[in-house]
Amino acid sequence: MRPSLLNPLFTELTRLGGVGPKIEKHYARLLGCSDAPRIVDLLLSNGPDAIAETKAWTLRSAWSDLSEKDFISLVESHSAKRQSAEAKEGLASFAEKRAAKWPTKG
Repeated sequence: MRPSLLNPLFTELTRLGGVGPKIEKHYARLLGCSDAPRIVDLLLSNGPDAIAETKAWTLRSAWSDLSEKDFISLVESHSAKRQSAEAKEGLASFAEKRAAKWPTKG
């Protein structure tokens, strides 16, 4: 059973402000969903490296304030990630209105 704190992530995208049936249809196609896409589907469609790095930063800083040193490191890391092949593929897939083809490791 998932913690109730996570329940909003499993809400349909149309519950977000500004996302109606017309936009939902595009997200469903991009995400490959046969049912109404959920917020979690949208989050998980992001680049795997970006998700892993975001998760690591979240876990490191969840129970404390972010120090100035950590903040600078986060900004530098984010800047580098925005210039990665994964980011380029994400932007290209968005512009071309297609699902991203994330590179596999190994």
